[in-house]
Amino acid sequence: MKITIFPEVSFIQDELNNVFKRYLQASRSARKREVNYSPLVDCYENEEYLVFKIEVPGVKMEDLILEIRGNYLYIEGFKAQVQNTEPKRHLLVERSFGRFARYLPISKSIDYESALAIYKNGMLIVKFKIDTEEKPNVFKIKIQETDSNK
Repeated sequence: MKITIFPEVSFIQDELNNVFKRYLQASRSARKREVNYSPLVDCYENEEYLVFKIEVPGVKMEDLILEIRGNYLYIEGFKAQVQNTEPKRHLLVERSFGRFARYLPISKSIDYESALAIYKNGMLIVKFKIDTEEKPNVFKIKIQETDSNK
């Protein structure tokens, strides 16, 4: 039996504990359901291109989604686990399978229309031409004065 001097505080604490418990349980189960692993990525630029190299071995090209979302390159896919029917006892399992998704920041102003994606031997290479016309982070808008009699 819990004895408290301030029952209102105890009630609020119990309610907060319940909220956090429900949130953590929902968060854990959502993570298990949604994303199983994250592919490794290299990103570099040269004078002409911004390039992403994404390791996705064992993923079929038709199971990949590649989009630009805001200032991010979004990649989503699914790596199926190969079922083997022979009896076995695993000694080591390091490979990951299942759904994955990543948002990769695009750090440069790029020409979206120049996007080129090539998939070969488990490596997805995505190239964008760097837009030489840098767009300012802040754009000042001129305010015009109007005649107050109108």
